[in-house]
Amino acid sequence: MNTLRDDLDSQKYEREFQKWAEELIYQFAKTVKAITATPGEPVNDFIDLASFIYLIEEKKLDTARIRGFEHKEKFEQTLRQAQNLIANLEKKPQAHGYIRQQANARLERESDQRQALLQEEQQKKHIILF
Repeated sequence: MNTLRDDLDSQKYEREFQKWAEELIYQFAKTVKAITATPGEPVNDFIDLASFIYLIEEKKLDTARIRGFEHKEKFEQTLRQAQNLIANLEKKPQAHGYIRQQANARLERESDQRQALLQEEQQKKHIILF
């Protein structure tokens, strides 16, 4: 059962989250616009865009969590533009080495996470057995 304090904490969290999301969308849109207007080094542009995409995925940010039609629309538009830019940057030879390195690092992180989960499950089974 939620108390008034829980409800207030939840409302405060939601307000703070919305502020954070709005600022993220603004900075993301600004970055995409700058890269579109004046492309820089392909690796740097790729890193900038990929960092935003990673953060969005990590925080599970999507239109369901964003308030306001304009914010939702700006988020979707910026995300599409960024994905198109990334697809174009992936074609540039200058970015291939970095992309391969990041893909390998991500695979290694995911493998480590799976291994940690397996070990945790094994420990739980061991505790249950004894």
